[in-house]
Amino acid sequence: MSLAVESIFNWYWLVDGLQANEYPAVLANPARMQENIGLKHADDHSDAEFIARQQAMGVLP
Repeated sequence: MSLAVESIFNWYWLVDGLQANEYPAVLANPARMQENIGLKHADDHSDAEFIARQQAMGVLP
């Protein structure tokens, strides 16, 4: 299992730290994740659930 991280400003320090501690990290491309467009309620929790579902299905961009 790997950890998915959404590519945001300053993502590199988190991924570098995870990999340095032998956690497999995957960088997700938010520009290719379209589900949240047009939603009235989007927050970090719902975004994390969406990224986890995509990763579990093997379709995380």
